[in-house]
Amino acid sequence: MILRGWFPMDGAARRTAYGLLGLLLAIFAALAAMYLIDRDEQVSGLELSKNQQAAFANITATRHTIDRIEFFGWNADSGSAGIVIRGNRAGGYRITWQVTEASHGQILAEGVTTVTLGPGRRTVVIPLARDEIVEAYRDKVLKGAGGIRVDETFRLAATLEPVLSAEEITVLPPGEVRKLANGRSVLRSDVGVDLPMSFQVPDDPAVQTD
Repeated sequence: MILRGWFPMDGAARRTAYGLLGLLLAIFAALAAMYLIDRDEQVSGLELSKNQQAAFANITATRHTIDRIEFFGWNADSGSAGIVIRGNRAGGYRITWQVTEASHGQILAEGVTTVTLGPGRRTVVIPLARDEIVEAYRDKVLKGAGGIRVDETFRLAATLEPVLSAEEITVLPPGEVRKLANGRSVLRSDVGVDLPMSFQVPDDPAVQTD
């Protein structure tokens, strides 16, 4: 035996040496098994990550985006605009829109609507209330003053973002939900269009006195 050739040992010593050798072999085998398990888990995690990346890329590629906004004009105090949307993802979407005044950046009108879209093209019509825009302009820009003629180009902007399912959320990259909430996600689509308006801001109402 090798151990017998190296060291002159009696029976008890040999049994101790063989026991230590067996223990070392067992530890080595355990470490090797742990390495193989860890390697398999890393490979599995890498495959899962690739699957998640592919799923997120698919959502990004097939999601609906805003192609353009068409203003349909005014009819007395009411108006409307069409948000033209294209895409292939079937599911829910949230549309957020607002009318802003260019000189001061004041929001004069805004709204949110949720729609369910299928593959293809669709136009979503949003209502615009002219009197509300005029009143907001008077309050926020003119600080309550009246009797003024306004000829100005406002900005009508719309944002489209998918309402993700629980399954879709699981494949999002880290921090993407926060980016979506903060308006910095690649899943969002933003388009704006000029909105020319001409109107007369009413005079201040007469103050009644006794």
